[in-house]
This record gives sequence, structure tokens and C-alpha cells, in this order.
Amino acid sequence: RVTKSFRWAAPRLTAQQAAEAALPGGAGWTPISFSEGQGGALTLQAVVAWVENDLLGGPDPFAAHGGRVPLPYTAKDAQGGKFPTPRDQLEPGQYVTYSRRQVCFVVAKGLVGAKTIGYENGLERFMHKDVYGKCTAAGGDFGKAWWSLLAACAADPGLAKGAQGPILVAAKGREEPDMGHLRSQAETTSLSGAGLRACFYDDGADDASLMPDGRVPEAGCRPPSEGRPGADFMAGGLTGQATQDISAMFLGGYIYGNVCSLGGGQDERLMVYYPEVSALTFFLSEAGAGGTPPPPP
Repeated sequence: RVTKSFRWAAPRLTAQQAAEAALPGGAGWTPISFSEGQGGALTLQAVVAWVENDLLGGPDPFAAHGGRVPLPYTAKDAQGGKFPTPRDQLEPGQYVTYSRRQVCFVVAKGLVGAKTIGYENGLERFMHKDVYGKCTAAGGDFGKAWWSLLAACAADPGLAKGAQGPILVAAKGREEPDMGHLRSQAETTSLSGAGLRACFYDDGADDASLMPDGRVPEAGCRPPSEGRPGADFMAGGLTGQATQDISAMFLGGYIYGNVCSLGGGQDERLMVYYPEVSALTFFLSEAGAGGTPPPPP
């Protein structure tokens, strides 16, 4: 439960400049409205104004910490001290919570290029890292996703008048067991009570006996057709649904400094469609590409 708090450096961009980098001239932005939101359809300019005047220019969501952002600070350096930073700030079994306003604030600070002094947070570095001289994440699909997140924050009535809103939890699983232990457990573990359901998605199979507990509802499993795209487990929106990414060992490790937009991997999609994931994954790490080298420049 040891934490350490860090001050913010001055921004290098205005909110308007950051928005322009992701959506030049507003191209690609459609006014967004939310069924539970306030303020009607939000234009990009309305979101920029909210970020400038309300989020960054209003009450500091970290005022209780003297304007500093607190971070877990007990994780050991990666690979037994071979690298001078942990893979991320959470140890196995640990979790950290931030309010929705705080997460939006962290994202906005990153987009305007405000670093954390004394802690090389990976979010700001990821946002603005040059990718082979072609682009940055803040100027690609990731940037569009972060501005969409900020639109949701601007519309959230739970954030009105400086309120903190709901709490978001970032948790890390316990230490993974070794493969030998898993194999021995598999010898005596039955899947019959797991309630697994099958999605036969454009693979030619349609044998319900393969998964007797049932099939995924059409909303989450629909093969593509000429008239519409398919729906699979990444579609989201199912009641009670949880999403588990088939990730690399370090979520985002191969993305850092390599991509600016959607590619062929699931890590990119998870981080674009759920921008809170990219925000907290990268912010809670000083590591570089692959999750182990020290922070690059």
C-alpha cells in the first residue's frame, strides 16, 4: 500500500492543438450524444472547451494529494533488478483505484504533453512517441479513442461541477502458477460446471454437442454476411459481459513505439475500444517496449 506522488510538468500543447493532431479540422468526428449524458450532442469544439475550462481549468481532481498524482510504489525492478524499472507499478494481486475524473484528467494531461516529474509515465510517452517518422499514437486511432473518452467524461452527469464520478479499478492477477501445476490440475478438473458457451463464427462448424451448455447469443456471435459485418466476442455490450484479451506477456509491450492505429492484433483493439485500458496500462508503467527495458527518451 506504499504510494508515491508526483507533480505535473507544464503542458507542451493546448487542448485545441492536441485535438487538431488527432482530428485535423474535425475530420472523423461525429457529434456524440449519450442516453445518460448531459449537454446534448457534443461537437469536438465543445469537448475541447470542456477539457480546457472544466477538466484542466477547473477543480483539481488530485487536490486531496496536493495536486500530485499518487502511484503504487512497491513493485520490484524487472527481471531481478536487471532493468532499473518495474514492468509496471502493480505487484501480483494488487489493485489501484482512480475516479473517472482523475482518469480523464490523466488522459488530458498526456494529450497536452504534460509529463509527471520524476516518474516517466508510459502514457504520455506512448502518446507522443514518433513511430518510424510517420505518426504518433495521439495522432492516430488511439488519439481519436482518447478524445471520445473525454467526450464521455464531458457528458457524464456524475462529473458535473467538479464531481469525481464513479471509481475505476486497475487490478493485477496473482502470480501465475507454473505449467507443471496447471497440467496436474487439468487431470482432475472437469469443465462441465464452467458454463462455457460456443460461438460458431464462420468456421464451418455448427455442432452444438461440442459445447452442450449452449451457444453465445446472436448479439455476441453472428457470422458476417453481404449486408452487414459479423459480431464476435470483441463486439461488447452483452449484459454482464467481461472481456479478456489474448495478450502478449506485457499488455501493450509490442505496441509501444510501433503502431499508431488499429493493426492486426487484439491489444490494439482492446486499447482503442476501451481507452481506459490504454490509459491505465501505460500510465502505470515506466517500462519501455516489451515491458522490460528502461524508459527510452
